[in-house]
Amino acid sequence: MTHDLAEHVGTLVALLGVGWAAAATIFWRSIRETLARIEKKVDGQQTVQTKCREELPEKFTLKKDFDAEIEIIWEAINHHGHNGGGKVIR
Repeated sequence: MTHDLAEHVGTLVALLGVGWAAAATIFWRSIRETLARIEKKVDGQQTVQTKCREELPEKFTLKKDFDAEIEIIWEAINHHGHNGGGKVIR
């Protein structure tokens, strides 16, 4: 009886090895597909970010374009007077 089990141990070990190899292959393919999807999404996000940065100057004006107007408003707010009736005098 013991001799019969020894004959099957090699077959069982071989079958387990094949099973583990198949499982490892499936797992590796799954990981590889997941990484490919993540890389595709990261590339898409980078494309969107680059496009956004290129469009920003068209959508918004730089601070230096407003400096003169802001200085005029600042002077009007901080350096003005009032007449007897409460109206603003510059």
